[in-house]
Amino acid sequence: MPAPPTASTGPVVVVRVAALPTRALDDTAVPASWAMVQAVLASRRRVAEAGARLADEVHGFIADPALAGARPELVALRRALHNRRRPGHRAWPGRHADLLPARFRADLTDWTVELTRSAALTRQLPDLLDAEQTRSLRALRRWSATEVFEFGLLQSSEDLLHALLRWRDQPEGIPPRAQVALRLAKYLARTVAKTSPQATFMMSGLCRWSDVPTAVQPTGRWAWRSVVEPNVPLLQALTRRLADGAAAGRLVVVTTPAADVADGRIWFAHPRRERIQGLLLTPPVRTAIDAVGAGAPLAEVGRRLAGDAAVTFGRLVEVGLFEIQPPFADQAADHLHDLRVWLGRESPAAGPLRALADALHAYPAPGTDASRRRELHRRIRTEFQAVHGPAGDTPLPARNLFRENAVFTAEPVRLGGARWRPAVADLHVIHRLLALFQHSTVVRLVAHRVVVDRYGADSRVGLLELHRELSRLAVDAEPGTAVAELAGLLLLRPGEPPDPARSTLAEVRRLHRLRHEALAALWAGPESPPHGVTVDPARVRALADGWPPWVRPAPALACFVQQVPATDGLRLVLNGVGAGHGAVRSRVHRLLAKAAPAGADPGELLGATPTPDPAGYLAEITGLFGSNVNLRSPAVDFEISHPGTVSARPPQRRIALDDLVVTPDGTTRSLRLRRRSDDREVRIAHTGMMAGSRLPRLARFLIHLFGDVPNAAAPTAQIFAGTPEHQPGAVRRHPRLSIGRVTVSRASWRVRADLVPRRAKGVDDAGYLLTLAAWFTDHRIPQRTYVTATGPAPPDTPPVPVKPIYLDLANMLLVRLFERLLREPGSVLVFTEALPQLADAPCFGPEGRHVTEYVVEIGPA
Repeated sequence: MPAPPTASTGPVVVVRVAALPTRALDDTAVPASWAMVQAVLASRRRVAEAGARLADEVHGFIADPALAGARPELVALRRALHNRRRPGHRAWPGRHADLLPARFRADLTDWTVELTRSAALTRQLPDLLDAEQTRSLRALRRWSATEVFEFGLLQSSEDLLHALLRWRDQPEGIPPRAQVALRLAKYLARTVAKTSPQATFMMSGLCRWSDVPTAVQPTGRWAWRSVVEPNVPLLQALTRRLADGAAAGRLVVVTTPAADVADGRIWFAHPRRERIQGLLLTPPVRTAIDAVGAGAPLAEVGRRLAGDAAVTFGRLVEVGLFEIQPPFADQAADHLHDLRVWLGRESPAAGPLRALADALHAYPAPGTDASRRRELHRRIRTEFQAVHGPAGDTPLPARNLFRENAVFTAEPVRLGGARWRPAVADLHVIHRLLALFQHSTVVRLVAHRVVVDRYGADSRVGLLELHRELSRLAVDAEPGTAVAELAGLLLLRPGEPPDPARSTLAEVRRLHRLRHEALAALWAGPESPPHGVTVDPARVRALADGWPPWVRPAPALACFVQQVPATDGLRLVLNGVGAGHGAVRSRVHRLLAKAAPAGADPGELLGATPTPDPAGYLAEITGLFGSNVNLRSPAVDFEISHPGTVSARPPQRRIALDDLVVTPDGTTRSLRLRRRSDDREVRIAHTGMMAGSRLPRLARFLIHLFGDVPNAAAPTAQIFAGTPEHQPGAVRRHPRLSIGRVTVSRASWRVRADLVPRRAKGVDDAGYLLTLAAWFTDHRIPQRTYVTATGPAPPDTPPVPVKPIYLDLANMLLVRLFERLLREPGSVLVFTEALPQLADAPCFGPEGRHVTEYVVEIGPA
């Protein structure tokens, strides 16, 4: 296999491709109308500039005694020039035209011709725009009828799909309801312009570095399949309803792995209330614990218990001390199959489960068209309802009974490693820079101080004891203490995260200053339009050389990048960073193993991120935690036995929580996690796709303090460009920022929504488009941008991620979507340049150009 660009680059790259080609948005645009809008604005600029110059000359004529008799007419002429309207006959030519210079008379004639032309273009625009919008709706109807688009709608918005089908039942030429057209346009733009998190609007695949002479070379193999997975958390919840009689007795009961005995109590985390609770070890509680032991079938536990102990056991299951495990592992290859086998053929649920499995298997099969899928979609709900039984207190969810994802069964592109080498070298520099902005750096500094103050610099504290003690201290921690600061950082108490500038620790305050100094140094460089500010990577390396040893980059980083066309070699734009160790790759690998098992090589997962030998353990947390997005292939060798999870790994590959101790490290000002049994270090890899903030409390604790993840303090672009403020003033522009060959922050423009022109009453589309286009031109905002609107978050409420919308002023459907963002006048709009442009997306031969993103994993340089 050809070598990756650098020794610290992973050999396998995830490629994510938007489902529809860029021409879908081109077809729904109004290019001729937009060209006329530009012509009108250019003509109006010429009229304004020439009119101002001529008015100044007329001012001189008015003061000329020789022209005193024509002064009233000249004043009227000057007023007409200022107001950009044709002068009356008395003002021009009147009786004084021959008294004025010939050059002025010629210029004034040219001005009136341009004024007439501007007015004529403005009158023509509405009819042209109406005609093009009719064609735009026909294109919207055509692209909405593509199978890949309908497949996505069936999963993401069934009601919109039904509205689309009703429109398609009508004769060609009849427009849909305005609401339907705008919603379809929103989904179409999302399907084309971004690799959407809604995976049915995107194809993912794995590709490898090669010796091709170009940076990106499509292979011509546009081969993809979709993979369907049932809602596994729902199956987990249904297990006890399905189990009856002997099957229920075979369910295994275990004590939660987070249980810890201390001070005459057993302590554990409540599964729903996210708090630690301790129960007195009364005789019934001890009896129940003894009955469960290291794990036992439910029927056997029942035989061991009687009287008060049996009642106590039921309550302990409810509060989470005991877990009744589903009969399949969280990461099982086929959860439905395992459940059917466990229940047995005689179970009343066996038939419905078989029918459900058949429907799920048929849904993504080749040749299953959109109509058949709609039928299967209804059948899957019917079969799920049969499995579920009467609704009772827990009805089936209205949507997401299963997930569909599309994967390439053959490599869609080849990547030329040599061509990528200079840009990847700059990614390594950015990796080092981002260490300064890791949220986990602050968490670890404060946690180190708390542990040293409480236990001593040479202490060894059990992980569960430390988790319990910090949780207890957080409840009543005095503001302004390190414990209160840590509680806020770990989300153990409500409220805004602590401000590092006001930290109780000198190291955190220093880190805050270093962040500001680094950003100031980056932005201090000269701006070179249109490329913005470009920083020499050597300058960043020099900055990093002066940082303290506790500013350490995450050992593995996933970089989400797009190719930017350039004449001097490959350039990239960094969309964001995430956890390495296969957090994205392992998800795609699992899907590929189902769609095309021959293309899913297990060797491409384990050890595929080049990081230094840890001289210890790298372990992942494999629980689903209520979401299918956490389904993946094994990415590292070991796993942590976390509450609420069922593992498929052998015991020797699982690390128990009570086998873990924590020790302070004075050099790195952090805490180390070690196994009691051999004293080797344990590092945590977050390999699921779920955001860290949504994980259970203990998982968050482990990842923040001991995780091999970047844990950025903010999204990458926000780190460099800052958070949108609700400023009272005008448009605020931020230029593009690049480090070497990698853009880390696109150019952006921020403004309060009430400062953007809104459509006045009675103004038609043409009039509003002219007004909006003039405003964009005045503020030098490009025609095509991504727009987000953010309002002030309520107190004690974390900000909700906002999905950007793609805006092209040459597309009236997208302009109308943009108008909706103006309804909240107090929100702040952020316009971000579309880099790369849709026209610069890779071309996949007959399939056309598709927006494409690459996930490149790197380790320390």
